[in-house]
Amino acid sequence: MVAMTVVGAATSLRTDWADPFADPFVDGATQAAIEDAIDDALVIRTASIQGWTAFRYAVFGEGLPGVVPGRNGWLFTDEEFIADDGFEARRQASVARIVSDVETLQAMGSTVIVALLPDKARVMSEHVVGARPPQVEARYEDTRADLAALGVQTVDLLTILGGDKSTSDPFLRTDTHWTPEGAARVAAALAPAIRSATSTRTTFETLPEATIEHDGDLLAFLDTGPFASVFGFDPESVVVQSTLPIETADAGSLFGDATVNAVLVGTSYSAIPKWNFLGFLQQASETDILNMAEEGNGPFVPMTNFLTELANGVPIPEVVIWEIPERYLTLEKLTD
Repeated sequence: MVAMTVVGAATSLRTDWADPFADPFVDGATQAAIEDAIDDALVIRTASIQGWTAFRYAVFGEGLPGVVPGRNGWLFTDEEFIADDGFEARRQASVARIVSDVETLQAMGSTVIVALLPDKARVMSEHVVGARPPQVEARYEDTRADLAALGVQTVDLLTILGGDKSTSDPFLRTDTHWTPEGAARVAAALAPAIRSATSTRTTFETLPEATIEHDGDLLAFLDTGPFASVFGFDPESVVVQSTLPIETADAGSLFGDATVNAVLVGTSYSAIPKWNFLGFLQQASETDILNMAEEGNGPFVPMTNFLTELANGVPIPEVVIWEIPERYLTLEKLTD
């Protein structure tokens, strides 16, 4: 009782009463404003939420909608577990969309490399608690088979990313994204196809810049505050790397000459410099690549924007690398 009195008094002292009474008792505005002011000032609100979140995770293994906790402190986006009504129809529509855009680019003279990225939950399945729906489990291989039947070949990136994990993990533990090591693996797997379809070689070098502490984006759905260390939710270390050309054989400037070597289109996996996917692709393929990926727009909006650029007269690239995370094939919303 004493504690509640102290909290109430502290809350009252911290509350800004000026705004609620600036225009009193008009259409109930004062009551709502008072509630907002008290809510904002409640001294134990944040700690209470974090404590409850920690309790739910510790006892029930749950977080807020948006995250699926796994074993050993691994977190997954719930988008990789959804198999709702319309799942297969959306997958088929996405396949048709990919084929159509690939054919459009091929008709212009570009070689298209579709990099279908398997789910983090698929690659790191040893950390997933329970089983995913059968439709979700079949999505990656079903899509690769459908694309192949329609003339679009893809590299088996599941084998690439799911291989040896003894030295490094291909995905971050508390984030939806891959690690730089995962990005480098995929880049090496795609490089031979890029080299064979481009006419100019450029030598690149990748060097570490700094080791940073990264707060995983999935922790937004599992904010345990001061209890984070207890559950292993401390920031993860990421070695940020940069890639620069060290020798160029008259490559010219991208979108500045008649011949454009390659363009990368995709999502935040490609757009965020922290993962250095563009740099790894350039070094492994010895090819200048322009990055037209977009953060926050999924894989299809950036491709639409790129096709619009081509329609407006920018030079047609020899190669287009289209990075598509698997989960976007069946999401109702097609943005990050």
